[in-house]
Amino acid sequence: MATRIDRIFARTVTGVMSGPGPPPFRCGAPTGRSGATSTRFQQSNVDRLITIFGGSGFLGRHVVQALAKQRYRIRVAVRRPDLAGHLQPLGCVGQIHAVQANVRHLASVAAAVRGSDVVINLVGVLFESGRQRFDSVHSFGAEVVARRRPRIMRG
Repeated sequence: MATRIDRIFARTVTGVMSGPGPPPFRCGAPTGRSGATSTRFQQSNVDRLITIFGGSGFLGRHVVQALAKQRYRIRVAVRRPDLAGHLQPLGCVGQIHAVQANVRHLASVAAAVRGSDVVINLVGVLFESGRQRFDSVHSFGAEVVARRRPRIMRG
């Protein structure tokens, strides 16, 4: 049950009151209705690392936000990590981390996917400029990311 302070905060921050349904996302709070289920779900996601190439772009920032709400640890692989600071407030402290990677360079892709459970490639260019060519980013870059994906362990 939301307290008066929570309702005022929700009205101030979002401009609308949240209706019936799940409570608003809060760091450290369970996400589900029952405590046991949400804790188990939360713990399993906290242990999983997802690397997202292109996570600072138009589509990527929404994917990062959705995964952060599900409590995944997220590594955002971008060419300029210093320009990806807008992603960190989308999750809890330390949940989202930007690293330098360029899909045209094999070593940077390998370093970015190291230790990841899941890799998502959302890299794209709208127009060619400099060394960013459609073929090098959409074809070669996608192939590099696909070949460096984490190995699935069964057993």
